[in-house]
Amino acid sequence: MNLALGITTTEDRQHLLERSIKSLRKAGYSDIIYIYAEPWKYKIKDKKTKIFINKERFWCFKNFNNMLVGLLSKWKKYIWLSQDDFVYTEDAVEKLKEVLEYDHVFWYYAMTTRPRMDNYIYKNWRNIVDLWWRAWGMNYVMRTDIASIMISHPFYINHLLTYTKNQQADSCVSYVLQNMKLPMYYHNPTLSTHDWESTIDHIDRYAWEYFHKKIEPTMIWIASIPDRIAELEKCIESLYGQADRIVVWLNNYKETPKFLKRPWIEVIHWDNSLWDAMKFIKIDWYKGYYISCDDDLYYPKNYVKYLIDQIERYERKAIVWTHWVCVPPKKIDSFYNNCYRFSYKNPLPTDFFVNILGTGTTAFHTDTIKVSIKDFKKPNMADIRLGMLAQKQWVPMCCLRREKWVIQTMNTNWSIWESKHKDDSDITKIVNSINWTTNYLPQKLD
Repeated sequence: MNLALGITTTEDRQHLLERSIKSLRKAGYSDIIYIYAEPWKYKIKDKKTKIFINKERFWCFKNFNNMLVGLLSKWKKYIWLSQDDFVYTEDAVEKLKEVLEYDHVFWYYAMTTRPRMDNYIYKNWRNIVDLWWRAWGMNYVMRTDIASIMISHPFYINHLLTYTKNQQADSCVSYVLQNMKLPMYYHNPTLSTHDWESTIDHIDRYAWEYFHKKIEPTMIWIASIPDRIAELEKCIESLYGQADRIVVWLNNYKETPKFLKRPWIEVIHWDNSLWDAMKFIKIDWYKGYYISCDDDLYYPKNYVKYLIDQIERYERKAIVWTHWVCVPPKKIDSFYNNCYRFSYKNPLPTDFFVNILGTGTTAFHTDTIKVSIKDFKKPNMADIRLGMLAQKQWVPMCCLRREKWVIQTMNTNWSIWESKHKDDSDITKIVNSINWTTNYLPQKLD
């Protein structure tokens, strides 16, 4: 097949490794299998294997990179990058041979639903698109020239230099290949299972892993009204693919727009009784990264990753934003006229701790603050109510530094500011009901 096959493994998974090798032999793979292993004394029954044991523990991604470099040195046309918990069907190798003549990059770990897919390219092989960083299992076959380019990609290099322990190799490879605008293919029905489970059982388990934390979901919440349907479409376009799911609350929409009928978008129809607070419905049922967005803003492509990076930089102890308001430590006559404001449109040379932030550019981990829809008692005051919760729970609110920001405001016929800034007496009364202070994180986090 002019192919070099490698498998990564670790000390507590030898039984899985043996099972995977046995399934490959049963499927008809007769060449040498190269094993790249963490430090341990391995006893592999299959005689047609070569094992390379690391002198120190590499963890997931570095060990994957070690295997990739090792397989490139074999000077084959293709490399097969796998791990020890895959079990293959008896026709897996035969099906792979059928498509190698196409000279494409192949996503070999088979999936059956969820990702948007094109038509079959050859028999049961399909092209998978819009996968972004989502990946399920490290199991790739690719041309060696493609692999050589991939490991020199800036994102791949940065990932290798900054990760520790178990940051997902499959997510990185998936992102880089798509960034290189290369096709990826998979076979339907599945040609492999992952640790005795069907491939599909893992769909919700593997997502992008930020700053070496345990895998947790990322969701975006947006509330919209019919007058902003054009702006909502552009907003969704800018955010699609940046999170595991986008939840869109459609207030008073008669039907679901076509552009929302896509994978990873959840649509909920509702009345407009809660206005902007709709973005916080069901938040007390959710655990993970919470991103609140406005339907009249257009966000940069790295927006969600940037915010989550900052959440983890502050060790999930702060809420982060790019738009802020500071309430003076005294009673005010007008919320809109007597408070200090700073727009997300402007550069900010350093992080700045404040006491109210705009929920159109909100991000936090649900471990950081306890929030419920019951906390938002009146409409069009979501920013203030969330700020009050942060005050009561002593949660810092940080406006993030940036040289520039490319969030764009789209032209809208109506906004909360337009309806309130001339008479904000009701908002001012709520603001004056508590004493406002600015909560800070210590310079050295525990």
